[in-house]
Amino acid sequence: MKGIFLSAVVLTLLVGCASTHTYDFLVTNRDCNCSTYTVKDKENRITYEFTATYSLDNSMLTTITMKVVNGSHKVLSFDLARVRVSSERFEYRYNNKFVPFNPLKIGPEEEQEIVLVGQAEVKDSDEWLRIAGEKMVVTIRGIRLGDTEMHIEDLEFVPVNPKLPEG
Repeated sequence: MKGIFLSAVVLTLLVGCASTHTYDFLVTNRDCNCSTYTVKDKENRITYEFTATYSLDNSMLTTITMKVVNGSHKVLSFDLARVRVSSERFEYRYNNKFVPFNPLKIGPEEEQEIVLVGQAEVKDSDEWLRIAGEKMVVTIRGIRLGDTEMHIEDLEFVPVNPKLPEG
């Protein structure tokens, strides 16, 4: 069942149930295979920390967490910000479309956690086959620090597949 896309401090892509087992996504930017990926804007003193997990139980339930630390002396605004999640193997309702955040302001020397949750049905007889080759790209635009638009690189997420041997 596909849900609706909402944006807020908790941004929900699609709503649904989760299995009891969750697995990590790895961010593959800059030759990294990291379960936690940090982007630092040293000039503006803004830090973004990203993590993502998923569960697979007749549907793909994905959770992306973005911790934002505003170390500047200005307000960081998400009022005009928007996010796009593009999945290669799963058909989320708003896949590859920009969706606005609800208005959110992070004051000077404050931090906020933003959570994106998405669900997509899996109709394959072996739902784990769909994990192979999956890549999810998260694009965020329109975050403003005062009058300046902030730039965050697109983030590429690849799911850890527990069915594959480690090594």
